[in-house]
Amino acid sequence: MREDKMPNNNDNVRSIVRAFSILEAISKANGEKLGIQDLATATKLSKATAYRIASTLVTLQYIEKDENNKYRLGLKLISLSAVVLNNLQLVDVAKSELHELAQEIGLTAHLGTIDGNDLLYLSKANSNNSIRTTSYVGQRSYLHSTSLGKALCAFLPKEQVIRIVKEKGMPQFTPNTITKIENYLLELDKVKTQGYAIDDEENEKFVRCVAAPIFDHTGKVIAAISVSGLIVHIPEAKLPKAIETVMSRALDISKKMGYPDNSKRTISE
Repeated sequence: MREDKMPNNNDNVRSIVRAFSILEAISKANGEKLGIQDLATATKLSKATAYRIASTLVTLQYIEKDENNKYRLGLKLISLSAVVLNNLQLVDVAKSELHELAQEIGLTAHLGTIDGNDLLYLSKANSNNSIRTTSYVGQRSYLHSTSLGKALCAFLPKEQVIRIVKEKGMPQFTPNTITKIENYLLELDKVKTQGYAIDDEENEKFVRCVAAPIFDHTGKVIAAISVSGLIVHIPEAKLPKAIETVMSRALDISKKMGYPDNSKRTISE
């Protein structure tokens, strides 16, 4: 990336752009390791600047330097790429199941995962009969007040859950929202035992949601699916059917992700 095409912002932005230009140069080398002169030439940076930024990226483990002072992409960057690829694979695998779930139950269906301290919506499907919701793919939400969040957090170590809710906060959205950590942990114990989670007007008034976790080939929870609708669309009498359907679809997706349904579910590390 040329210097004259960099955003005219502050020094921090300039350094970020330069760092990415070095990562891009290494990635375009098709596995060949590059020296500082190679990086400087490819990025139009001075050797001193290229060396300074490359050294920082080595410290952060995004690139590696060998004994000949040549650079290649680091394992940390590769692991981040794997997360993205796994999410893309998951969305592709779950797409038809999510659509069928929405049509079968007549409600809006969602696929979500944990990203940092947030619930991240990866996919969404509406039925012909469901009320259109304001949720959208890429939206971030709270983990403590949603059925998806509960289904995901129930299989995390308690220490991680406590850290997440302390950092993110537990705001009260409705009178039903769980706002105390100890109460939330008790709710998660229940969710883990029964295999599904319910948001009973906890994130939005008059809205009820049912979610179930998705497991990968190791038994680790990697996502969850849910159905959402107004209370009138999911009354108490229809909850058992909604729960059964969501759990069944979640298991189908899990199997497609390599999960053996007779294996022991494990808490994610």
